[in-house]
Amino acid sequence: MKLGNLLFLTAMKSHAKIFGVPCTAGWLSTLGKELVDKIDEESFENIKKFQSEALKGNTNFCRYEGTPVVESNIFYLKNCPFEENGSNAHKKKYDPFLDVISRVTNYHNKSGGSSASPFCIFHQSWRDAMAKKTKIGTRYLKVKQLGCKFGITENIYLAEENIEALGLDPRKIETALQDYICAYHVS
Repeated sequence: MKLGNLLFLTAMKSHAKIFGVPCTAGWLSTLGKELVDKIDEESFENIKKFQSEALKGNTNFCRYEGTPVVESNIFYLKNCPFEENGSNAHKKKYDPFLDVISRVTNYHNKSGGSSASPFCIFHQSWRDAMAKKTKIGTRYLKVKQLGCKFGITENIYLAEENIEALGLDPRKIETALQDYICAYHVS
């Protein structure tokens, strides 16, 4: 496990012990939003230009998330920028944190979220804040989480409300998440 991940998980575990799981889920969301404060706003002529630049790795999203695979308005990430994606070889390193990971993630998902781990709570709030700093023409980018997969367990979590609201087939997203770690829609 990378030192940054160990620090993050240790801080989260301590936070949950002191303040409780609901407060910790909110804290993770706030951290994601605050990280964006230091990033400059960027503009693109239209959504096609944004997608084209994303495929080249030339957007603020890509500088932090990596270059996505783009299908229509759906962005898929092969790797999570906030955690070691992996195999069960990494699982032992996460054992001391699995209880708090589960409790915080379950709380978030029962509250309407779609997260595979606490890293997702942080990451999705970061992405939402980034969208508010990304102009497409005269409007700001809109991002909707579609689903994600926890790299350690391979469990997939779908944002069913968002998928339904966008008129997408949940089976398509679930199938894609066999090969990717995260999926979100941009408009």
